[in-house]
Amino acid sequence: MNFLIKFRTLFHGDESHDIQKSFEEKRCYPRAKCSFNARCLLPDKTELSVLISEVSASGMRLRSERKMQSGDIIVVEPERREEAFSENEHEGHSVKMKVIWNKKKQGTDYYVVGLHYADNRKNLQDSWAASLLKKFGISVELMFIRGAK
Repeated sequence: MNFLIKFRTLFHGDESHDIQKSFEEKRCYPRAKCSFNARCLLPDKTELSVLISEVSASGMRLRSERKMQSGDIIVVEPERREEAFSENEHEGHSVKMKVIWNKKKQGTDYYVVGLHYADNRKNLQDSWAASLLKKFGISVELMFIRGAK
């Protein structure tokens, strides 16, 4: 792989970084960038405001002011008055998520948290998360391949 990267730098300058990143990419599903506020209910019953920054068929990424424990099951729901949903969609429906990883973002005061869906199939199908995936053109059926029951 290093040979290929060095070879591309002869012809494309700094674009070789992009090919290296694509080789290192290990995600199963495409992700859509977004930015909207949500609430999390942590296992200790603490309610926390977060910012959802990416969604995919397997989970989502969010920013939090508090560190979360890997393996914990949390409940996530969007803020009530978000523009991301129409009046007919399941805006207030909460979704159970499993914390997969979290890390402090260098040079900031917040954590980045990776989540997988941990809810049952029916709940996910009727949730705001499914509506959001549809909005970004991501197949909702992929939600049920990994993590969902």
